[in-house]
Amino acid sequence: MPARPPRPPARRALLAALLATALAWPARAQDQGTAARVNGVEISAERLRLYFEEFLGERGRNLAAIRSPSAFKELKRQALDQLIEQELLWQEARRRKRVAPDQEVDAAVRKFAAQFPDERRRQAALERGGFTDESYRAWVREQLSISRLVEKEIVPTVKVTREDARDFYEANGHLFDQPAEARVRHILARLAPGASEADKAAARARLEVLRDQARAGADFAALARAGSDDGSASSGGDLGWFGKGTVTPTLERAAFEVPVGMVSEVFETGDGLHILRVEERREEARTPFKEAEPSIRERLLQQRRREAVSARARELRQAGTIEVLIPLG
Repeated sequence: MPARPPRPPARRALLAALLATALAWPARAQDQGTAARVNGVEISAERLRLYFEEFLGERGRNLAAIRSPSAFKELKRQALDQLIEQELLWQEARRRKRVAPDQEVDAAVRKFAAQFPDERRRQAALERGGFTDESYRAWVREQLSISRLVEKEIVPTVKVTREDARDFYEANGHLFDQPAEARVRHILARLAPGASEADKAAARARLEVLRDQARAGADFAALARAGSDDGSASSGGDLGWFGKGTVTPTLERAAFEVPVGMVSEVFETGDGLHILRVEERREEARTPFKEAEPSIRERLLQQRRREAVSARARELRQAGTIEVLIPLG
């Protein structure tokens, strides 16, 4: 499906964070029937088709790869439910007088237009998304209005206490476990695939000289800059912090077994021969609650805001008249 033009930013990105949907609005689509009616307002089958493609793309799914009829039906129902939710929230925003004013819509439309060097490219972007100027402006107003409704009437009802955060921390402690990590510098003598024993012996002898110099007090970083065949040579051989399972087993073993401040023996990996110096090491530990609390509270806030938006949409659905008019399978 052609890419839609970038959406205007909702107030403080609440729409993206809370709804996580992308409303398809095919302005010039041919009438291919009605998928649903929401309090008498039609959602066309074409609108659902376009949105379903977008819905699948956001989840990394390919329509042709869905072989299970029941899975296809369930995904399509989820997409239609999101469109219905969008329509319900837009209708509620109008009822609650939360419609975005012209100046806010104008600003968002101008921001979109500013991304293009000329009018021709702007029009091409709109056409790829199935928009006209008029329908894009209407879409922008709808999205901003839903965002205003969410921000003004739903978000203020959501609270997260310190006790909520601590309960989450205690129930999900594994999420705050910090793995053991090491930071090392290394020197690589690169070997070509199928290198001869003579080449290996020469490389080993060169590294042994550098190892002995480092152990005698020479600056390991300077030795790496002058003598390493790795791209890290320019930074003194510094490989930064890494955890277990992220580098080759031989390199990992040296990084976690050699004492901090010491230089390893020569060892081999698929790249060639190495020596390394362990600069620092951090043992496995759990992040204290005091440090984890801000991120936990933000996580719970976002989750509860999404739940609150969905709850409002369910209330609106129960109070309204929703007609699904096409088979979803």
